Amino acid sequence: MYRLPTEHARGRQSRWRFCPGLFMSVVMKPRVKKLLGLAVLLPAVTIYFFAAAALSEVLPANTLIKTAYFIVAGVVWAFPVKYLIFWMNSET
Repeated sequence: MYRLPTEHARGRQSRWRFCPGLFMSVVMKPRVKKLLGLAVLLPAVTIYFFAAAALSEVLPANTLIKTAYFIVAGVVWAFPVKYLIFWMNSET
């Protein structure tokens, strides 16, 4: 069981509390965070792009539908990646 210190009103760290989300509370160096983020980002984006290309084969042969699909698929991946990049660049 992992425990992390909590602060008293006076600023001393004397009491301990249970921390179920230990991974989220661990302070990592920026280089480690960027390395982990890169290790997650590159395979995830590669898999997403191959999946988007494979899914486009199922669409009808209409050029307008395929164009709209690729515009949406080309933008949608950036929303989840945004949070990963914010985490990689955060101080804590």
